[in-house]
Amino acid sequence: MFLTLLIFSVSAVIYSMIMTRKICYLSPNVTTDNEKMIWAAHEINLWAWPSKMHDIAYNRSQLREYWTIFLVVVSHLIIRDRSDWGNVVLALTAHAVSTILLFWLASLYLTEMHAFLISMLYASLLWPYYISIYIGHILLSQAFFLGSLVCFVNSSGDYEIPLLILAGALTTISFFSSSASRKYPVLFALVAGLLLAKEADQILPSGQQFLLLFSISIAISFFGVVVFQKPLTSLIMRILNIRADHRVIVSNLSKQILIVIPIFCAILLYGYLYLPDILSKILLLFTGAIIVALHILLPFKTFMKNLKRYGIWLNVSNWASHFASYPDPLKTFGREIPVDFRGGGWSWLHKLFIRMIPELYFLWLAACLLITIGPMFNFVELKLEMFEIVAVLTLSIVPPIVHYATGGLRVGKALFSVVLPALLPIAIAVDVIPYFELLVLVFLIVQIIRTFYLLHAHIIPCRMAATILRDKLHKLGIEKFYTYKTSFNDSFVETMIYNFPGEFEVEYIEQMSQIKSGFLVVPQTSAKSVAMETQREAIVNGDFMKDMELDQLIVSGRIEEIAVARIPTLGNSKYFAQESEVTSYLDLMLKRISQLDFYRGNAWIVEIE
Repeated sequence: MFLTLLIFSVSAVIYSMIMTRKICYLSPNVTTDNEKMIWAAHEINLWAWPSKMHDIAYNRSQLREYWTIFLVVVSHLIIRDRSDWGNVVLALTAHAVSTILLFWLASLYLTEMHAFLISMLYASLLWPYYISIYIGHILLSQAFFLGSLVCFVNSSGDYEIPLLILAGALTTISFFSSSASRKYPVLFALVAGLLLAKEADQILPSGQQFLLLFSISIAISFFGVVVFQKPLTSLIMRILNIRADHRVIVSNLSKQILIVIPIFCAILLYGYLYLPDILSKILLLFTGAIIVALHILLPFKTFMKNLKRYGIWLNVSNWASHFASYPDPLKTFGREIPVDFRGGGWSWLHKLFIRMIPELYFLWLAACLLITIGPMFNFVELKLEMFEIVAVLTLSIVPPIVHYATGGLRVGKALFSVVLPALLPIAIAVDVIPYFELLVLVFLIVQIIRTFYLLHAHIIPCRMAATILRDKLHKLGIEKFYTYKTSFNDSFVETMIYNFPGEFEVEYIEQMSQIKSGFLVVPQTSAKSVAMETQREAIVNGDFMKDMELDQLIVSGRIEEIAVARIPTLGNSKYFAQESEVTSYLDLMLKRISQLDFYRGNAWIVEIE
């Protein structure tokens, strides 16, 4: 079973790597995060403090230090040719590692067949491949998270101390690998807490001492929030030299400190008095975490500066929302929106899952329902106690709760961390509910077919538009072509020229009528493309309609008659529309991205005679 899983996973990864070998950045001239991190990876020294990478003027490795560090390794194997392939290779490799680690974990609790089914559900998802060719650092974070769980559940005997330290270290590396990683440390803490609580179940006293300590700590916490929040806020702002416009960020941080510290101290005291062995395990986990945190935040002379950077960038949703780019929300969205708008509510999440992971989402819903009502009607006999069932169901929804609670922007890649917890109820249902494994098998087959069809026919072509344009031009023997000087071309013609310089002669025009004969390259013209949602030209003017003759050809569909090639771009995809809070809100919540808008997301090579 493991060999089958390995062959499938490696084959899918290799296929994706081959198909994206000449993948371009999403825009030219070192303007994308992906390219900034690649170039930084070529400059940094692996043996220097990671914080030094932030001294590079154009670097964009904030919250992604270990992603950039691993890009250093990948960059020694990938040719430096202005290609985005280094990011893709690292993401796909992390996905393959995640598949293997997931099977390892599942096989500790399930039969080999059931572990295989659960792992294949993950390995055959479209989402990780799709994220890999867009911006895939969350996959590296996930791989380290799974590695930390493997170390933790195997920490016993002679290797207990190093494995626990390594588990804490890997969890923290996971946090410092991706800007969307904050759900994984929370998940690790909850899983580790549940396993330690189960271990302590036999030696716990009546619990009265714990309840007393916990109640006192809660009371002290809320008293501290009321009395000491303002002085603590001022102190933090002075220490970190933070301006007054970041007071809300620091105020929220003060509340968290004043609430968490007394509770944490009470738990430590309780552990010291009654559970010294478990307390020692917790301290070993913290040892690993502190080592990694110091690696990122040192040296001492810039420690406060590095800490301040994390305080600001962890709240990036508060000051970097793309909704703020739209001066007239009523024109764009058909309604007014709040200043701190993040996107759709909980219904957005439901619609996102139907779009991105329909098979997994249905199986999760079915599993949650069956393991909840099954014992009530005696058609399922669970080996778990009620609090364990509640814990599993709660764990499966922790990532979205954390995302919404921390004010995260409603973008698809930021919610990818829901995938692994969603497999927990499915794993239990497969293990205890008759014939549920057959249902999983049916949905697995459907998912494999859908994933490889969409990946080959839609996802990769949309992401590879600039590269496909270059290949089409060479195939047609075109050395010179005409196109429009517009920001709608930034992610298409301009990106192609940037990645493959000197291969074509380009002449810019304003109207089709200027061309007597030759080939015209038409970029995607939709303002509702994820590639255009921060471009001022699209925000102010809407769709590209400066050439009315061209616009009539597109709207009527007659452009097909004179086109020698049609090339899908990001604007043609209902999947890539989910990678911005603006386009996702327009698509899933407002239904304002029409079929015509997606059709405008195509680019064209037109022959004019």
